[in-house]
Amino acid sequence: FLPQRLTATAFAAVTSRRLAAAGKPEPDAALRAHTIVVLQRPGVRKIANSTTMLERLAAVLGPAFTIDTFIPGNSYGNPMWTTAERVYHAGFLIGPHGANMHNAIYLAPGSPSWVLEVGYIDAGMALPTDWYCLARNLGFTYYLSIATGNYGSALQVDLDDITAIAARYRAHVEAAHPGWTRPIPTAAPTTRPSQR
Repeated sequence: FLPQRLTATAFAAVTSRRLAAAGKPEPDAALRAHTIVVLQRPGVRKIANSTTMLERLAAVLGPAFTIDTFIPGNSYGNPMWTTAERVYHAGFLIGPHGANMHNAIYLAPGSPSWVLEVGYIDAGMALPTDWYCLARNLGFTYYLSIATGNYGSALQVDLDDITAIAARYRAHVEAAHPGWTRPIPTAAPTTRPSQR
């Protein structure tokens, strides 16, 4: 618990300083709450129906929310500090089970952040709990959505489950930030493409 909290606090402080040095504004609580990061991954455990999932998320969240989706990693144009900055701007992190879920540590500590892991059930194996423990230790709300697939395959997410959790998140944010709108209104939620 304590090492993870201290690490998250240190990353947040460095990310904040890097934003200031680059002349970028620090995200406020409302902007952060209205930003969703969806981590993607190539190959095994990629979200096979991610296009439909993103469409459903955009529809249930509405135009006040921004969905930022990308693949972390140098070869995808998102080295560590780029990934840290993008996640630091978010209040809700969604991603498939795997090492990329460690990026939850870049969510701002002290924020009412949410983490949604897309998991799976392999025959004879217990559900992995490492990312649940990380989210809990950082004080975040954690959800697990069980997809079709396994450790070595693509994952087909349960769209109804994902959108139900997103609707719950939207209600939570609207209660915390009533009447908030984006500084530049758009007709629909924006999705930042991966920078490749």
